[in-house]
Amino acid sequence: MGFNNAEPLPQDEAEKRLKEHFSGLLLQDEKLDMGFKAIRDEYYFTSHRILVVDVHGISGKKVEYQSCPYHAIKAFAIETAGSLLDTDSSLKVYGGIAMSIEFDKDKVNIFEIQKYMSGHIFSNSVEDRMASEEAAPYKTETKAEGGKTKTMLDYLANDSVRLEEGAVENELGGIGALIPGEKVELAYKCGRDMVVCTSKRVMYMDTQGFSGKRVEFLSLRYSCIKAYEVETAGGILDRDATFNLFTNISEDRKCLRTDLRKGQSDIMEVLWYFNNKLLGADTLSKEESVPLAAASNATNTAWSWLSDDMSQIDANLVNHHFHTSQPLLQGNEVCEVAFKGRRDLVLFTNKRMLFVDVQGLSGKRVSYCTIPYTSIKMFQVATAGGGMDKDCEIGIFTEVWFNPSPPGDDPPPPEPGMSYVEFDVNKHTTDILGIFRYLAAKVYTLQDGNPGIYPDLEDLGHQLMEKPFEASPPGAMEKLMNYIGQDLSQMDPKEIEEVLSIGGASPVLDFDEKVLMAFKCGRDFTIFTSKCILDINVKGFTGKKKEFRSIPYSSIRSFSTEASGSFDRDSELKINLNTPWEAQMKRDFSAGKADIVSIQALIAAKTLGAPGRPSDFANDNTIKKSGEPGNMEKMIAFLGDKHLQIDPKTVEQKFKIELPILQADEDVELAYKHGRDMFVVTTKRVLNIDVQGLRGNKVEFESFPLKNITGFSVQSAGTLSRTVKARLFVSALKGAPDQVFDLKIEKEFSKKDVNIFELNNSLASKILVSAHHQM
Repeated sequence: MGFNNAEPLPQDEAEKRLKEHFSGLLLQDEKLDMGFKAIRDEYYFTSHRILVVDVHGISGKKVEYQSCPYHAIKAFAIETAGSLLDTDSSLKVYGGIAMSIEFDKDKVNIFEIQKYMSGHIFSNSVEDRMASEEAAPYKTETKAEGGKTKTMLDYLANDSVRLEEGAVENELGGIGALIPGEKVELAYKCGRDMVVCTSKRVMYMDTQGFSGKRVEFLSLRYSCIKAYEVETAGGILDRDATFNLFTNISEDRKCLRTDLRKGQSDIMEVLWYFNNKLLGADTLSKEESVPLAAASNATNTAWSWLSDDMSQIDANLVNHHFHTSQPLLQGNEVCEVAFKGRRDLVLFTNKRMLFVDVQGLSGKRVSYCTIPYTSIKMFQVATAGGGMDKDCEIGIFTEVWFNPSPPGDDPPPPEPGMSYVEFDVNKHTTDILGIFRYLAAKVYTLQDGNPGIYPDLEDLGHQLMEKPFEASPPGAMEKLMNYIGQDLSQMDPKEIEEVLSIGGASPVLDFDEKVLMAFKCGRDFTIFTSKCILDINVKGFTGKKKEFRSIPYSSIRSFSTEASGSFDRDSELKINLNTPWEAQMKRDFSAGKADIVSIQALIAAKTLGAPGRPSDFANDNTIKKSGEPGNMEKMIAFLGDKHLQIDPKTVEQKFKIELPILQADEDVELAYKHGRDMFVVTTKRVLNIDVQGLRGNKVEFESFPLKNITGFSVQSAGTLSRTVKARLFVSALKGAPDQVFDLKIEKEFSKKDVNIFELNNSLASKILVSAHHQM
């Protein structure tokens, strides 16, 4: 056995260990399927999660119990053993809690692990999952000289390019890599590697090393794909076309690249396939669409089409062109807005943003990059500044990881890549407020009610087409600039709504969007609407450049409010987002001008609730007041009581009546106190209350919606330690441009006051049963 490689535990022994050593760790309806033990650590695969028992310290008495729900896993990869000296195979998990488990290759069949994981992640029903756990079709051998590994290596050694789906399905089915009912729909091979698209997922097979015996099998959900790009082959010396998938899996998996040999594969077939998977079904079949696109001589056509130097162009002409001369759009897709630079083109259709980038001197290599509206988590526009600045800017934020700075003593700054996409448009030919409203209509329609990352667009496409581009009234931007320039310390939401709504002097809001609260700090505005947080940022010395940013409530992962204390005039709002390039937003409010408790209640109303559905109070636009004067001081005194006995019902009453932090239907299940701080588990969130300052006159209320928690752990006390610990994982983003942003909460408690298994079960009963797939 290699160092710390995990070996299988017999089923009865694994169940005995869980009952005797970790009693109370599993839920009542949770079933143990497999168990493995390394030197000190243990790994259990249950019906609900991967449970890791991680032993810390020399004595081994400090133990952390990590829970990774299957529904939170975005992707996973197995890796076979390589040479004879390589003793381990491995499993890597992305999403939830990122983890890697190494197994003894002679005692654990890694393909059975893959089969098990596939059943729990890609099956649509319990019946499908149970069927996927049946024995593999033939005897398993994990050594290199025979069995499944050798069979797959022989197949990967063939020198084919476009693979026949049935043959690939037979090979993958033979090793148990597919679940019942899963069909191979597209398969390509480049060198020793393979890309397979099935009815459930995308699979990458990466052959590594000189011998090629170590192979990685990566499986990812289609919901992890946030953008995709095809690049046609260039001139005579350029033999390959390229296909890129941009994901939110991890930093090192942000772009999955595949090269396809020109003349032996059809890049337009790949584009057609992913259009159908991620945008909705096309009215044109593959047999109708692909030959038409190939016959159009796309690169030459694109060169002639993009030869003029214009800005905003007639969308009807572009729509006709990309349905006939260069048929890249789906049959049921309509181009509604189009911009053109010297050679590049940006299309806004009823389903996506499409970027056409002509490359090289000859222009024969063309990139077509698609960003579905479902992938846009935040967006902004900026007006032109003064002087020689002739361009407005349009920017969109996605969940794709950005390109970090390379290692070195003086590295260049990171680049946004597909995490933040920005392009300039001519201010004289562009209705920038109209573009802002257009994007708002598309993004809000897809995110309202979370219809799924890639919903069935058969009828949703019609909804999007019902919200086409509408021009702003004459002088709208000038009137808005004048309004922003006023010295408004107190802001009336109704007055602002009249100015910014459809039909107003400067329409910025969506057609049914309401202004609920509004604040001005210096030259900038923060406006809370019924659909988003709208930031208006005045830039530059002259203040002529204005940036309008929309942050939909659905993009918020967690939020916190900091209440003013006796010697501090300001309150603070902090929201954490699912956009790596802009992972956090902070806003300060002057005391007496902002009810920070009301702001907290508003964000909670728009974010808390069951996963995969609208928030419980999504349509409730009532602004809730913070209560009687002096209630905050009473709450600080309550939290500061050293002899306070924690009772969940007492805490619930305090946070509903005296200081209305909780919602009307939100119940407190557990409450713990450590020093001056408090940790509360409710039916909708985890609430961390942090009392700050020497006198404790400032309090931060940090809310983690349960539906956004992707994993958790509890840790027992060590030999000399008097504290236990809990950790909650929300996201792991590297915030740009200069901070590491790993969003999780770690909380320590006195071991005499907290039963970690009680806390574990409370979290597990809410987080593990979620059917929501993390996006």
